[in-house]
Amino acid sequence: MVYLVATYLLCRRLFGDGLLLVLSVAMLTLNPEIMDFMAAARGYMLGLACLMLASFIMYESPSWGLLTQRSTRGLEAPQSPP
Repeated sequence: MVYLVATYLLCRRLFGDGLLLVLSVAMLTLNPEIMDFMAAARGYMLGLACLMLASFIMYESPSWGLLTQRSTRGLEAPQSPP
């Protein structure tokens, strides 16, 4: 269930409302291999759900203010001696 919701949220954010949303969600959820993973209770769907949820969070994180530009002090390349 988490996979379906995360897939819908990500596709809606990427493609907006319309036919492309329906097609993208259908392609990601009605895939025969995904349907087989849903039936097998071995944790495959949990892994796919976490992957899709992480993708959604990474896509949304700039708008939530989670990713900000930080100082790079100390990360510069070392200067070569003259």
